[in-house]
Amino acid sequence: MKAYFEIFKSQGFWSSKPEDIDRILLSKSDDQIQELVGAIQKYYISNDVEPINADHALITQDIDILNCDGFLKRALLLYETIVIQDPIPSFDPSLKSKIEIRSNEENPQYIRNKITLCLKWLVTNEKLVTSKIIVLSPEKYISKNNEAVRSSLIYMEQLLPEGPTDLVINSNQDFLKFCLENADVFPITFEPDGGKKRHWDKFDVPHNIISIDFKNDPRYVPSSIYQLFEINNVPKDGNNTFDIFLPMQDPGLVERSKYERWRNDSILKVGLKRVKSLEYGLRLAEFQNGILFTESTFEWGLLNNFMAHPKKEEAKLANIISNMNLPFLGNVKFQNIVKLRSNEESFFNFRSMMKQACKSVELTKPSDFVQVAHDIEKDLIRPEFARIKAEYKSIQKKYLSLATIEMATFYLSASTGGLSLIASLLAAGKMVPDIMNDIRDYQRNNVYMLWKLKEENSKAHTASNILL
Repeated sequence: MKAYFEIFKSQGFWSSKPEDIDRILLSKSDDQIQELVGAIQKYYISNDVEPINADHALITQDIDILNCDGFLKRALLLYETIVIQDPIPSFDPSLKSKIEIRSNEENPQYIRNKITLCLKWLVTNEKLVTSKIIVLSPEKYISKNNEAVRSSLIYMEQLLPEGPTDLVINSNQDFLKFCLENADVFPITFEPDGGKKRHWDKFDVPHNIISIDFKNDPRYVPSSIYQLFEINNVPKDGNNTFDIFLPMQDPGLVERSKYERWRNDSILKVGLKRVKSLEYGLRLAEFQNGILFTESTFEWGLLNNFMAHPKKEEAKLANIISNMNLPFLGNVKFQNIVKLRSNEESFFNFRSMMKQACKSVELTKPSDFVQVAHDIEKDLIRPEFARIKAEYKSIQKKYLSLATIEMATFYLSASTGGLSLIASLLAAGKMVPDIMNDIRDYQRNNVYMLWKLKEENSKAHTASNILL
């Protein structure tokens, strides 16, 4: 791969900033573009780089280090996007001497666009493509019934403290689950020959999670696994935020209408904190725009319908959430709780509490779901209500009257609304900051939001009528 960087640099097409690529290409003449293309062609021929099936992909540190049977040497994207205009299902290697740029005389802008695409991809992924080796399974290993890559045989070797473990991955869901369960950097081995261990090539998944949603529908199935992901903007600040795009391949190689539908339906551009394990039905992740909450299945998690057919035990766990109408709140829907407090700090502890409660319950019958809700109420929620009640009484006692607290609340709301002068005249003197600090402390309680829900449900005028 380094050779390709050198070709671009030697021809004056290189910049370390993707935003400069358009400017550079605009400054080049058609003759200069043709010289670049000729240099790439010359490299193909002089280094005996053979054409490759459009369903194969290869990123390699050096074009000569890989000699894998069935996978011809070349750099990802450059062949399809520069040398061949249209995707070719199969290509006879004996025709390599006849490689030519198609339509470059009729449409030089086409070649410019392709080179721009290549350069931007290479610049954005320079660190990735110069240090990683990726070899992925061709389309012929996808099952004939078009299930989502279920019979693509991928062998992963996981090097953990306990030692290496061989893992057979039979679907893209299994692959993503594996990534989620082992979010730290780990070496992976792909075996491209359907089980014949002739050559293994490893690469490190950058830092943590790769996640994307594929519908269990032939319309959304890629031609090969390597279209599953493209990672851009690997973070430097340690916040583990990824922009996830699809596909890695030029969209011109995918039927345009399918590509647009595929992209719109399947891609989540998300920021997420590291999730060390995956638990179906209770998948927790923090997104830039709050919690991703799938109302149809009440999944908390990384993406919609991660598993088309969850295992029976996992489905039970999911049903705890989907069937839970908290009876002690007058059957307030659980999804309303999620929507109400999805962006508030106090909800984090409540989610953790509910997660642990649901995990600890062994279910045998669907009818147990209601009992689970009652058990959680009895063992976890009501004790927390009692504690809030005690804290509330303590605040009342400390500051003499509920009226003082209500005045402090008015002070806070009025000051934020631009009435700080009037509010300060009405407020209870120096006591107000202390009161508000205490109120904020107990409002951060992990069940305070349940209290507020119950207040709404019962049409109470004040929160104190509920607890006192």
